[in-house]
Amino acid sequence: RSLEAQAAQPILALDEMRGAQFTETTIFPEVEGRLRALPDYVARFSAAFGAQPISRDTITRAIASFERTLVDRNSSFDRNALTAQQQRGRDEFARHGCLGCHNGPLFSDYRLHRLGVSGLTTGVRAPSLRGVTKTGPYMHDGSLPTLDAVLQFYGRVDRRLDPALGGVRGFSPTEAADVKAFLEALSDGAFESAVPASLPSGLPVGGVVR
Repeated sequence: RSLEAQAAQPILALDEMRGAQFTETTIFPEVEGRLRALPDYVARFSAAFGAQPISRDTITRAIASFERTLVDRNSSFDRNALTAQQQRGRDEFARHGCLGCHNGPLFSDYRLHRLGVSGLTTGVRAPSLRGVTKTGPYMHDGSLPTLDAVLQFYGRVDRRLDPALGGVRGFSPTEAADVKAFLEALSDGAFESAVPASLPSGLPVGGVVR
């Protein structure tokens, strides 16, 4: 129900960040202890939260504050400045049934949908498509490396899994190129993409922001 609540979940999850050494009860005390042992983090938390200690609350608030900067502002779509190809892609996106799950200002209905990715039969929330060209790999488990793979997946998806898939159909290579161009129009605005030169933990900087 909030970014702060969501920010705790990867830390708590066994198969994301917690690992088998800790339980849901013991992982945050471990994280808190590690951060308190690093003077640079202590100073940064003090600057951000004053006398409040490093805790699950301030950790998740810090993460959520960063996540709120990951907003793609002033994209071509928002400026109504689509190229002819992007306009075709927008229309094909709608005709192929994508708006069933990816609609509204953030291109998500925020509902749970069953897609059968990696054999998963439970529902996964439809993600926003804002900035989608910068956030691969795709699907909840990162099993599809490119947007081409995602569009191919929807051509063969089992439409019996979810009512929202009933109107979804596959894309020809030309249509896929147009849809990718449209998705780029949702992703070409200003957003926080700076990669730090170093980390307070001393660990190597990882990841790539395209």
